[in-house]
Amino acid sequence: MEASLIGKAIDFGSIEYRFESRASNIFKNPYSYIFNHLKIAVARKSYFFDIHLTRQTLPLVHLLYQLNVIRRFSKLSGSYYRIFPFFYKTMQPIYGIRTFTSPQSKVVLNRQALRLLTHTTFAASFILETDKGLMLHTDALRGNLGGNLLCVIS
Repeated sequence: MEASLIGKAIDFGSIEYRFESRASNIFKNPYSYIFNHLKIAVARKSYFFDIHLTRQTLPLVHLLYQLNVIRRFSKLSGSYYRIFPFFYKTMQPIYGIRTFTSPQSKVVLNRQALRLLTHTTFAASFILETDKGLMLHTDALRGNLGGNLLCVIS
């Protein structure tokens, strides 16, 4: 799977498709795998894309659905899903996804740092990987939790 994503970045230009080349393999970093496919689909203005999801990555898709980043998703067969990104055909997407997932370095936010970020960035949503699973920053603040920052959606 890694070779196909690298091929797409070479064919179409990494800047045009906002390709995160550092982690594209599902086995190295499954969250970046989903974000990369989502960014490529939105940049191409595709109505849907098919992807392999695991128990670990399915909650991320539920959170992206909750944030209206994707319109819907449906199970095809086995662990393959079809995901429909949310965008307008004539305009650029109304959201920006900045990923912070990397096998080498992780961005860890404690409760105080998360509270400070929430007060300084009103329109952004943070997806965190906590001890209790994946959750939005608002849910983490309610539960007095911190965790690894996966992405910022603005």
